[in-house]
Amino acid sequence: MAEPESTVINTNVKQKDPSTALVIAVTTRAIFNLEEEHKLYLEKGKDEYTRHQQANQDKPLPPGTAFAFIQAVQYVNRKILESNPAERDLFDILVLSNNSPESGARIVNSAKHYGLEISKFCFVSDEDSTQYLKSHGVKLFLSADRTDVCNALRRGVSAALVFQQEVQAPSTPLRVVFDGDAVLFSDETDQIFQEQGLEGALQYEQAMEAIPIGE
Repeated sequence: MAEPESTVINTNVKQKDPSTALVIAVTTRAIFNLEEEHKLYLEKGKDEYTRHQQANQDKPLPPGTAFAFIQAVQYVNRKILESNPAERDLFDILVLSNNSPESGARIVNSAKHYGLEISKFCFVSDEDSTQYLKSHGVKLFLSADRTDVCNALRRGVSAALVFQQEVQAPSTPLRVVFDGDAVLFSDETDQIFQEQGLEGALQYEQAMEAIPIGE
């Protein structure tokens, strides 16, 4: 499998071992608010978008929906290292972007401006950038694009859709909520529900309560 077109290593951040770290890939539209730029791209094309990004490369992008999540992850890493400076089981954040390296300079500069501990920026020219997730050891993929999320799931990478909304003030605690049905555990009960309705699903759960649900 080919490597991304260009990978920029963030020398301001200590690089982590992907074999031990929990690698999370986040798209640029999830971390930063790029709605105006995305609209420009759709209406006037890639060349105009690139010119706009280059002309504003020193102007930080506003935070996006996943911004506070990245800050919380950084906080957890710092607390872990305070307890054990040799700890290797840390969060590792990388950015996956369909930008070119030229138009991506603003993204790199914005991350450094906010002090985001992103280890690397992968600029990919392919339409389906999710094909590079496994080569980077990614365990979780966050995107604002539903198609990207579905593609990642089909490739066997855990993925979630982040919704564009008003960004809340950052907080240090990291709280992650997982849906139990068909996410942490198998969708066997849901299948019974679809076939036999609520009563059938309840009877199935009661009959199987002592048997662990599949992964």
